[in-house]
Amino acid sequence: MNAINAIPVDFMAIDTPGPGTTRVQPFSIAGWALNMSAPLLSNGGVNRVDVYAAPSGGGPGTFLGSVTSFTARPDVGTFFGAAQFTNSGWNFTVRGLRQGTYNLTAYARNTFNATFSQASVASNINVLDDPLMSLDAPATASIIMEPFGLGGWAIDRAAAAGTGVDTIHVYAYPNPGSGTPPIFTGVASYGGSRADVGAAFGAQFTNSGFNLTLIPGNLPPGPYLLVAYPHSTVMGAFTTPATASVTVSEPNLSIDVPANLSHPGASFTLAGWSIDRGALTGTGVDAIHVWIYPNPGSGTPPIFGGVATYGIARPDVAGFFGAHFVNCGYAQSIGPLGAGTYRLVVYGHSTITGTFAIVRTVDVIVL
Repeated sequence: MNAINAIPVDFMAIDTPGPGTTRVQPFSIAGWALNMSAPLLSNGGVNRVDVYAAPSGGGPGTFLGSVTSFTARPDVGTFFGAAQFTNSGWNFTVRGLRQGTYNLTAYARNTFNATFSQASVASNINVLDDPLMSLDAPATASIIMEPFGLGGWAIDRAAAAGTGVDTIHVYAYPNPGSGTPPIFTGVASYGGSRADVGAAFGAQFTNSGFNLTLIPGNLPPGPYLLVAYPHSTVMGAFTTPATASVTVSEPNLSIDVPANLSHPGASFTLAGWSIDRGALTGTGVDAIHVWIYPNPGSGTPPIFGGVATYGIARPDVAGFFGAHFVNCGYAQSIGPLGAGTYRLVVYGHSTITGTFAIVRTVDVIVL
């Protein structure tokens, strides 16, 4: 760049960032620029500032953008002349750079001959990225059963356009801290509208929502750390994830007797077992309630059949699911019942979910 009208370079300055500093995108590069040949009331003699970034270690520069609107700098006006040079301030938001060290250069264009007559450099700026992400569901410390939805939003604010994220990969780490390899649960659907995110960070980030449904059988019961990794289009890499610690629950309930559509007599014993496989200790079940529906489908109100005795040893179940499930058997005396068809509905109360979410039925015929 050749000087015009013998204007020295230092009549343009970058105030921030300072040389050798670290900045997280998006960040501002700001300063002032003037042309001393500007006549009175001419608004500083500079009508545009172009901003470039070049790797400090060498390599081609990248054009970041232009500033054409200038702001008041009373300090500059006081020093050089308020009438011409007060509105000499400029400010530009830096986005779209991959992490690295850059020399940021601003070039000022002379209003009168349309040439870039001066430049200023902020050297060795360590530019970092700052992707943002939220895992809205499931809530951490929650107890869930498959299928369940996982969702939230993810952006990279360094993106010059768009959301700065193009995909989300989700993993589940069984028994966190155990070193057990993670389970890849899928690629989330990305690009859903999130007006709240757009309102907070800018319209370009509106379509930043993601979701994934985890289907039954994906995760065996137990504790997990769910980890969602966003892929940044700015960095070209997967960045800092969002996590949630959850327990996957899988209730089980069996009615061993009576058999379905059997003829047990007017009085009989209802028995079986029930567990919640999400339990780390104990059986995960603390109560069994029985309801009796006469003539199923007729709309006849049910009869409460009682609270079953629970905690009977079932070594067969423990041998299959684990020793802490051994005391999972239940039994309840039913009847006497009049002749007819009945539906027995057995509800197990899970200590994991705190609900009667475990349900099985059997139909019997009393002659």
